Formats: sequence, C-alpha cells, structure tokens
Amino acid sequence: MSADLDDHAWLLRAVALSRPTTCTQLVLAAGLRRVVYAYREPTLFVANCQGVEVLAEHGVTVVQLRTLAAAACLVNQHLDL
Repeated sequence: MSADLDDHAWLLRAVALSRPTTCTQLVLAAGLRRVVYAYREPTLFVANCQGVEVLAEHGVTVVQLRTLAAAACLVNQHLDL
C-alpha cells in the first residue's frame, strides 16, 4: 500500500458496515480524491450500484484493479454470484 493513505480509500465490503450511509457518500464526505477497488458491488448487495460513476462525476479518481477481482470475490463464493 501507498505511504500516503490520506489520498486513498481501501474499501473491502464497506457497504455492509456503512448503512444507511453509502460508501460513495462516505468517500465524498471525507474528501477522498482517489478510490481503488477490485470489482463492482454485486446487485445482491446493492441494486443498481452507481458509486463509481457518482464518484467520477464529483472529481474523484476511480481505479479498478481487475487483477485482484477474483481474490476479492472469494469471500462471497458461497453466494453463487
């Protein structure tokens, strides 16, 4: 991880912990400028998730690390997504 974590958001299943406030709202409220994620939230958890688009519209740099998607999905493998 980067040494300047003030500029980064590492979200791992944060939506379950953030309700009723969305992760997107928390990121915007915190003033984060960059978010890195592995895969989009499954519709099972968030219907019509638009967080990536909303963050980008607000000037937040959003980066997807697709190489980590398979590993990130392992925690939900029992759900047959």
